[in-house]
Amino acid sequence: MQEEIKKHSKKIFSIAGNRNASIAKKVREVLLEILIIFIAVSISVWFHNQNEKKHQQEEVKEFLTDIKEDLLKDRATYLRHVQYHNSDSLLYQKIIRVTKSSSDTTKIKINFVVRSLNLSCGNYEGFKTSGKIGYIKNKELKKKLLAYYEDNIPNLKFGQTYYSQESNKFIETIFDNAENLMSYVCTNRVKSKAQNFLLISSSINDQMKKSVTEIDAILHEIAKEVPQE
Repeated sequence: MQEEIKKHSKKIFSIAGNRNASIAKKVREVLLEILIIFIAVSISVWFHNQNEKKHQQEEVKEFLTDIKEDLLKDRATYLRHVQYHNSDSLLYQKIIRVTKSSSDTTKIKINFVVRSLNLSCGNYEGFKTSGKIGYIKNKELKKKLLAYYEDNIPNLKFGQTYYSQESNKFIETIFDNAENLMSYVCTNRVKSKAQNFLLISSSINDQMKKSVTEIDAILHEIAKEVPQE
């Protein structure tokens, strides 16, 4: 393309320096050469832009393929944690119900497990950091991805981290009072804490179920952009 432009530029100078041609003829021929250069540059820019857009969409498809795997992993993680919270809720309910005259304490089984919420955000963070989120043409998909990764995950991680830390401290105190379990569990202080953790656990559980629904909606949009083979 540069050679073509040089060729026509030289021709313009040649026309301008032609003493045998009239001014009107020179103007017509020069304008024609300028038009040819303009068209050639415009076509070159158009092809460049098309290739750039094609490359961008290839990057988007590669990103969406990777993010799909991440989302499926997150979905499985949420469902696993839903079961954890269901178990926790049953424990708190038993603690709330137990009385000194009942024998429910013998049925209270405590599993002391640190349940950190490990989610797959690497591919999204890398794509966002490179400034390529704007390449996604599907506005609904882009909106859902931003809502999930920028709002949902940080809030859920914060809630889960707080819950895990505080509930584990609570369970530790029960272990520390194992010899006087009946008396300790029946105190108003323990029952109040159990009630609070029941509410927190149920709230986080609802958020995780909502996250599964959000992931399903994102996967539905991804399927439009990257159909399954």
